[in-house]
Amino acid sequence: MVFQTGEAVDVSAAMTLEGTVNNFTGHFWMQNDVPAEDAGVLVNACNTDFRFLSLEVRELWGWRLVQWGSAFVLFAALDILLLFLHRADKGRRVTFVGLAGLVLLVSLGCLGGFAPYGSDLHYHMSRVAGIAEGLRTGQFPVFLYPDFLNGYGYASPIFYGEALLYIPALLVLAGYPLFTAYNFFNVLVNALTVGVTYLCLHKIFRRRLPAYVGTFLYACCNYRLFNLYWRQAAGEITAQIFLPVVLYGFWALYADDADETQRKGAWLPLLIGFTGLVQSHLLTTEITALAAVVLVVFCWRKALQPKRLMTLLKGAGLSVLLNLGFLVPFLQYMGGDYRITDVSSVNSPTATAVNWTMLLDFWTPTNMDTLRLGAGLVLGVVLYAALRAAGAHRKTDQLCLPCLVCAVGCIYLCSSFDWANFSNAVGQTLAHYACAVQFPFRFLVLASPCLCFVAAAGVARLQTDETLALHGRRAALACAACLLSVALVSAWMDMGQYLRGDYGRDRAGESRELDSGKVSSALEYLPVTFDPETSDNTALVVTDGVSADLVERRGLTLTLDAANGSGADGMVELPLIAYPGYTITRMDGGTAALTTLNDGRLGVVLAAGYDGLLTVEFSAPLTWRGAELVSALTLLALLWWGWRKRTGQPLLPVARRK
Repeated sequence: MVFQTGEAVDVSAAMTLEGTVNNFTGHFWMQNDVPAEDAGVLVNACNTDFRFLSLEVRELWGWRLVQWGSAFVLFAALDILLLFLHRADKGRRVTFVGLAGLVLLVSLGCLGGFAPYGSDLHYHMSRVAGIAEGLRTGQFPVFLYPDFLNGYGYASPIFYGEALLYIPALLVLAGYPLFTAYNFFNVLVNALTVGVTYLCLHKIFRRRLPAYVGTFLYACCNYRLFNLYWRQAAGEITAQIFLPVVLYGFWALYADDADETQRKGAWLPLLIGFTGLVQSHLLTTEITALAAVVLVVFCWRKALQPKRLMTLLKGAGLSVLLNLGFLVPFLQYMGGDYRITDVSSVNSPTATAVNWTMLLDFWTPTNMDTLRLGAGLVLGVVLYAALRAAGAHRKTDQLCLPCLVCAVGCIYLCSSFDWANFSNAVGQTLAHYACAVQFPFRFLVLASPCLCFVAAAGVARLQTDETLALHGRRAALACAACLLSVALVSAWMDMGQYLRGDYGRDRAGESRELDSGKVSSALEYLPVTFDPETSDNTALVVTDGVSADLVERRGLTLTLDAANGSGADGMVELPLIAYPGYTITRMDGGTAALTTLNDGRLGVVLAAGYDGLLTVEFSAPLTWRGAELVSALTLLALLWWGWRKRTGQPLLPVARRK
């Protein structure tokens, strides 16, 4: 049954049969500005005996209550914010208004009554819906999406960190349309990106102007907007929140301009940064970790100093402990036979390499699939290079040279590097993992924050130049205004078309309106032997002499009424993918065991004479729960340490002498 509402079409394809009188009910979303006479219903009957008698459409008041509750929370937050601004000084007020305006600017495309359509939009909305459905059916954390591939389940959360996606998933559970929850996620990512970047740059430069310029250039970087709108790459834009934190951590560890307190505490931003990367996007984590190794080698004299080495190892060790709940299931599954681990397939990313001149293009016509770094960003680097050539070296600039080298290397890897010959040279196994980036332009995810830091350093150098005195500060303001204006125009050329809906609008309000995953996802996390077309058949399949009826299904938990009268072992083939973690929690009629079928599905072997109920469900192994406990205890210890440090109390009680 399809509900048609004017220009938009809201699909309720999977209706629920209730009772015995053949009443079909379903939930759909209708735009407020659609006239009643434009609404209609299209019924597709599968046989000639079908009769459509009546249709009743009524508003669900639960959604109105959700709206009222959301308005209350929003206005309460605004009141708290206004109170904070009232007590803040003028400089902080201006800074906050500037940062808030920046968040609004880059989020304009997400503030309409639709989601701007991108190439990966449906997959990432399916992730949000999968988390929501997993939570609804009792999983926490969610390891398998219970509604993916027509209910066969999908192990994306085990391979793909998605901590922040729980926020829009909770909004879906609260009653929000799926596209609205996803838009909220994008706005949240923009706000976190702006806030985190500004805080990190302000700690480095200790001045508001260069920190704001660097934040503006990073938020409006055309590659970030490319990920945000054209690709709708939820994992990569989330990872981009934490890259400035990693950059600040290494600056605090190795820069002479960092004070002793920052140097001793450098482990904390490194811990936060890499934890955020692991929980967001593993490919970005891999790229950043590789760059970190190169930086440590580049700074080997400082890196080998005992105190700095211990600080680095402290951050790395705590990162492992804090993420152990994700890493243990991930490493266990990486040892299995899945498409992503199949070394026989090497996806060489040569075909998606881009021309380096296109990356530096200033005024490309409105075409979001043209990759650029951004005109403001390029001009900021030119400003720094010119000032560096004309002036003396400053301690704050120490990280600029490694950042420039890293950015140039990333641009080379995504434009001129011969990936095909590299794959042939290193061998099939190594090439499988080395080429896992899929697209060479992914390396721009690291180039963009590096170049933003360099551009901010140029403004800071101009602002603090003692030879120019007051004129230097004025020149810094003028250059900053120029960079922001150019970055604004360049960003709008890309973003404005999404605000207008030039590339399409999506109003998927429910997960049933998305495809089953065979189209929107590359399905890298399926077993090698599983054919996605198998998911079209959701019926139980039994061998001769065996009968089985589905009594109840709740997510990935199936209760069957099964009997085996064949006199030998029999089989029930389940509509589930045989991921590790499934167990039989109930056997009322005899002996049964789970097995993996040749096509990657899960099967139940019934002993001869079995007759009774049987329940199969997915449950996390004890090793996973143990790893989660370690991560939880590590987090609690860090919070305890932070609270004691903030209050000035010793971490452990000190015995008093009598």
